[in-house]
Amino acid sequence: PFGITAHEVDGNDVSAVWCVAGEMLEAMRAGGGPGLLVAHTYRTRGHVEAEINFLSQPYRSDEEVASWVARDPLDRAAALLIDIGLTADEIVEIRKRVRAAVDEASARARSAPAPDPKLVKSMMFSEVDAW
Repeated sequence: PFGITAHEVDGNDVSAVWCVAGEMLEAMRAGGGPGLLVAHTYRTRGHVEAEINFLSQPYRSDEEVASWVARDPLDRAAALLIDIGLTADEIVEIRKRVRAAVDEASARARSAPAPDPKLVKSMMFSEVDAW
């Protein structure tokens, strides 16, 4: 109803997400307005590691989770890279570099000072004067 272009994609397919997002970005940059990308994916781990302690029964079967684990987006991306000529050793090195970058960013975030609570409104809304 708002005239926003929307696309759905398999969120576990890195290549598909990349292609659709790229097409949408090009359209937006060309003046096509906003877009909505719905990437269907799945949380293979529970919201809480001990969720079984909070529920009388699991809310999903082991088979359901296993079917999604088999479609892991990182494993699928690695297979695609191998298909186009990278070696397994190169994939291992890529994973190491990514892990190091994530670890460094996490450490930087954990060591950063907490934001000033007085700034909360200026960080959430575009017009602070409305308050």
